[in-house]
Amino acid sequence: MGEDRIKVVRDEYVQSDTLHAMSVLGHIIADEGHRSATIGVEKG
Repeated sequence: MGEDRIKVVRDEYVQSDTLHAMSVLGHIIADEGHRSATIGVEKG
């Protein structure tokens, strides 16, 4: 994987009560053109 594919999440998302890194991931996925894609997440 090329370094251009690596994304950074700002420090304020770490252990935040109001921000979540998954919202950043959602924006990245939408920006990549997959806005209508379905993502499964296993909670366990």
